[in-house]
Amino acid sequence: MSYKYVHIDSSNRSIAQPVHGFTVSVPHGSTNVSRVALKSTPISNTVRNIYGDYTHARWIEYYWNGTQWLTKDYMVNLPEGYRLTSDTMAFIQSQMEAFQMYDSEVLSNHQFEAESPSIATFNHNDSTHINGLAFDSGNNIKLFALSAVTTSRSVWERLGFQKNKVLNQTTANTVLEYLTANYTSVQWLTPPQQN
Repeated sequence: MSYKYVHIDSSNRSIAQPVHGFTVSVPHGSTNVSRVALKSTPISNTVRNIYGDYTHARWIEYYWNGTQWLTKDYMVNLPEGYRLTSDTMAFIQSQMEAFQMYDSEVLSNHQFEAESPSIATFNHNDSTHINGLAFDSGNNIKLFALSAVTTSRSVWERLGFQKNKVLNQTTANTVLEYLTANYTSVQWLTPPQQN
């Protein structure tokens, strides 16, 4: 049995196909063919993946100031267009480090009051294609959650974070109500003493 390979490039694509279809015509005839298999098909992605609601990377932070829970909805504006995941994660990280994030459309220094700013680290592993997030609030009592204005359109889901882990406005308010009703003291966050 002998194998023959035919190289087909995009110039042979059938124009009448729908946008998501990919049918090509072989430029020459084939005889005595019993089977056809696709060996590889690299297709470049030039479609914009950052547009509309996806241009806002939002998160919510909850802060215990010693007497009450405060909350802020932060946002980083992403440029529209096609971006690699690693570039998008690096851009979010650079904007956070430069304090180019917004709290209710106002440029923010990532603080609630006079406490030291929290540090969030967004990263992308090029080998595993897994995105990561680490949050360090230092000695402050803060909680961090990815958020979206609506649950159906979030840049976080496009970056690989689970949709059910991204808060919408309703669940964000529910979390604040729960914290206010159940955690009015910081004792629950104090680790047990080691002997």
